[in-house]
Amino acid sequence: ELQGPLGEALARYLELLLETNRSFNLTAIDELDVAWHRHVLDSLSLLPSLAAEPGLQRMVDVGSGGGLPGLPLALALPDRSFTLLEATGKKATFLTDVAREQVEAATELAREQAAAETRAQELAQEEERIANERKTLEEERADLEREREMPRGEDRLYQHAEFVADSSSDDPEVQALRSTLASMFDIQSTHSQ
Repeated sequence: ELQGPLGEALARYLELLLETNRSFNLTAIDELDVAWHRHVLDSLSLLPSLAAEPGLQRMVDVGSGGGLPGLPLALALPDRSFTLLEATGKKATFLTDVAREQVEAATELAREQAAAETRAQELAQEEERIANERKTLEEERADLEREREMPRGEDRLYQHAEFVADSSSDDPEVQALRSTLASMFDIQSTHSQ
């Protein structure tokens, strides 16, 4: 049994084929396992030949009956165009109904895929926003740590005042500054004034 969206589409097709076959004759096969092998896999056995002909884009299944091999091939090769030609009204109605359901299912799948892609993009943007916020917070934390380690403005000024007050320069301007700073910060100079 095939997996994924193609497997699901083919399983649904077989379900409809066997269900409708109870009302009127579409196929002599009425067992699901046998239908997979004799209808689906036999139809898909044409895929290698069709793949060898990439220019062959439009095909007609004349006397399609229950849609074999046209419907399985159309489901497996959605980029190619298949026309199913059937003269019997009930069979043609069945083919139209199956084709309509498959188109609706493919449209819904495309919508779901688009929604999933949009959500994935939104999640990626959110992840990027969170990473940027985390980086900003880490930078701010580092800045705060640096500020905490640095002396405050008053402390730095006091340290500079102590340095000037303790300097040994005999320059009158330095002595005047030393005296002013010593009185502002109540610093006792180790040098006589």
